[in-house]
Amino acid sequence: MYKIKEIASLIGVETIEIHKKLLTLSNELKGHTFKENGVIVVDDKALNIIEKSFIKISDLDVNPTSDKNELNFNINDNMYGDFVIEDSQHDLNDKDEPSEVSIDDLQGEINKLKKYLMVLDDEINRERENLQQNARLLSESTHKLKVIEKEFYNKVVRRWLYV
Repeated sequence: MYKIKEIASLIGVETIEIHKKLLTLSNELKGHTFKENGVIVVDDKALNIIEKSFIKISDLDVNPTSDKNELNFNINDNMYGDFVIEDSQHDLNDKDEPSEVSIDDLQGEINKLKKYLMVLDDEINRERENLQQNARLLSESTHKLKVIEKEFYNKVVRRWLYV
């Protein structure tokens, strides 16, 4: 079992970030978070889920260099959320010298990008679940509000009108 402070230390983030993750990942963490003597603790599975949610593109080492040729791809996340892939060593418009990129290097890049896509898919699925949960809560709240309004009308407004 891990305390919030221990998780933050393991991952290298502030405890507030762990608390935020506990809220956003609440569906996935059900049955894996507990309170012991008033302290929140999580099991190994919850720790794994929380760790995965903090994976960033920089953690996937998408900037390898090869001994044979300088293959150096950079993936940048701009402020609009679009990812731009740049080849810093090979100008794609330069047709004088064909670049020598090995299939193994490219396959390695493809595998890293596949891992990154899996991380993004997990994040999208979590956000989709959060949206569905929020939609249910909104629907329930709207229904409760209508019931309260009806009760208010029946108790207060009708009495006032018929007095």
